[in-house]
Parts: sequence; structure tokens; C-alpha cells
Amino acid sequence: MSKEGPERTPRPAFPESESTNRLSTARNIRKKSPVVAPIRVASLREQIAGVLEREIISGKYGPGERMVERSLARQFGVSSIPIREALHDLENRGLVIKRHNYGCSVVALNPEDAGRLCDLRRVLEPEVMRWAAQRMNKQGVAILQRELAAMQVAAEHGDHAEFFHCDWRFHAAIWDISGNRFAAKALHAAIGSLFASGVIRGKQSGQLNLPLEVKKHAKLLKALASGNGDGAAATLLEIAKSFERHLPAAQQPPQ
Repeated sequence: MSKEGPERTPRPAFPESESTNRLSTARNIRKKSPVVAPIRVASLREQIAGVLEREIISGKYGPGERMVERSLARQFGVSSIPIREALHDLENRGLVIKRHNYGCSVVALNPEDAGRLCDLRRVLEPEVMRWAAQRMNKQGVAILQRELAAMQVAAEHGDHAEFFHCDWRFHAAIWDISGNRFAAKALHAAIGSLFASGVIRGKQSGQLNLPLEVKKHAKLLKALASGNGDGAAATLLEIAKSFERHLPAAQQPPQ
């Protein structure tokens, strides 16, 4: 066994890879959304980060699993540079962690840390909802409508992986709209780590009601679009509480 540890089985190059098929599926879902948004061509770095982000959130890469640059470069058929850049982006989003002389691996939280991150979210994210409501404009509403529409389609198809990814993007868009980059960075790290560590597995429990979660997010969007910061904060806490109910029993945060 090499010093770097076991590697994942090499996959076809990026243009033909399973990861690309997953990206295409996500794009097709978004094409069905009724909201038309300006098209921006994503860089190779962003495309790779997007594919890996979805695969981490869906559980394809498990908590603690290594993300070996050499293997990922073969998988996507690219050099190590965009892989390294994509992993750096994922680290900033709280999805992976980089350790000296080890490289990157998917975040794995212990029960205590998971509870503390939930506590942080309950305190910080409601305030971010209030800030976002004050700064909301037509462009922000359009972005959130697009993500909500994609969540709706994913829910209709029972696609939990895409639903969680859209859910993540919906919240991340609100954090950006809030205008507080420090709060946004903290929430990226906190909630990204919760998703990446595998603490929510509603699909496995059979208890996650995707259409109901879509309705809650539609209620949140309505409050934000109308400038109702307190209403948005209250709805966010409702969503967070539902999220926490799907944590494994051993990782339930204190009430």
C-alpha cells in the first residue's frame, strides 16, 4: 500500500464520466424550471467543484473518505491544477478538510461537534434571513425561485441527492444576498460540514417528506421577497428543526 493510502478505482475521463452524467442530470432538471436566469459559463474549476459537491452531499463520498488529487485528475481527465482549486473551494464550503501530509478528505463530525454546529446555525442563520430580507431585490428573488423550482422537480422525481444539493444552493444564495460575507463563510463551513458528514439521511430513514420541505422553502422565499425578515427568520428555524430531526439519534443536538 502506498504512503497515500488506497485510491478509488479510476473512472473514465471527464467528458464521458459518471460524474459528468450526474452533472448533466442536474442541468436537465434545472432546464425544466419555469424561471429563466442569465447563463454564465462555469470554469473547469467550478464544474468539478459542483460535481464533487453534489456527490459529497448525496453520500457518494462518505465521511472521512480521502479525495486523492491524482485519482480525481484521472477521473475527470484533467491536470491536478483544477482539481486542487476545486478542493480548495470545497474546503471553504465546509465539505472537505485538508491535513498536512495527508491531503483532503470529506468532513467527518463527532456527535458533539454536530450539535454545536446546529446551535450555531440556530443563532446565526435567522439573523442572516433578516439581513437578506432587507437587501432582497428582483435578481435575488429570481435566483431563489430558480433553486426552489429545481428543488420542486427533484422532489417530484424522488431524487434526494439533487434535492439536498438544491437545498444547499438555495440557502447559500440567501447567505450571499445578506451582504455579510463573514456570516456567509461561517454558515458555509457549518452547514456544509453537516451535509458532508452524513448526519442527514432522510432517505434512509424513509421519514423525509420532500414535497413538504419544498413548501417550507416556498414560505421562506415568500417572506424574503416581501421584506418580512422576522417571518423569514421564524420559517428558517422551522426548517432547521426539521433538518435536525433527521440526524441520527446519537448525534441529536441538545434541545
